Amino acid sequence: MTIDHAAAADLLERMADARVSCDGDGWTSLFTDDAVLQRDPADPLLVGHNALRADLLAASAIEEQVAFTWERHWVVPPTILAPWQMSYVDRHS
Repeated sequence: MTIDHAAAADLLERMADARVSCDGDGWTSLFTDDAVLQRDPADPLLVGHNALRADLLAASAIEEQVAFTWERHWVVPPTILAPWQMSYVDRHS
């Protein structure tokens, strides 16, 4: 699959929207069925749509007023590099 700069911007915007709104269907639709995600090197791997959806659901239980912003992005197919910022209010504190 080849991706250009505009398509990457659309994909990143859809990722941000799904993450902020905790849209499980929207979130998992952005990944292949066998996707592997690791948020931090110390965290366990999240493998497949069920794990991705469960992780988003767990995050929604503690996060509110989520803001997610991509600063800019670069594309060298098939790779997209995009620094980002995210903030939220912890529901429990």
